[in-house]
Amino acid sequence: MFLSPVNPPPFFIQSQRSYSSKVLIGNWVEERRQGLPYKHLITHHREPPHRYLISSYDDHYNRRDYNPGMPSVRTWSRQKLLWLPEKSDFPLLGPPTNYGLCECLKKRWLSPQTGTKESTYTSSYPKPPLSALARPLPLRPFPHS
Repeated sequence: MFLSPVNPPPFFIQSQRSYSSKVLIGNWVEERRQGLPYKHLITHHREPPHRYLISSYDDHYNRRDYNPGMPSVRTWSRQKLLWLPEKSDFPLLGPPTNYGLCECLKKRWLSPQTGTKESTYTSSYPKPPLSALARPLPLRPFPHS
């Protein structure tokens, strides 16, 4: 009637717990400080990043809303209460508008400056000759009492 002692099976198996990244345990502060990776912030439709140089202002005022990737007809979504697809879903392709401001400023900054820099005060009031200046008086000994 006596049974030999047998180790009972454990009720639970210890394993590393897997939690969602939204659960505030572990090193969630460090992960949150790191922020989103660059590829999630900039990439859109898996396009190269050199195509994101045209702003919506440039699109609206200089290109007159021309975008070959944008469908010609948009529909009103009653569920989302907006026009779909949005223009931001289809960014403009091509180089940005360059007005030459950067090149003009670099040329001005890197050009050598000639002459001395004078203020209005310095150029308006010339330095008087040395003969016009007062001569220092000789020191007299001070009597001690």
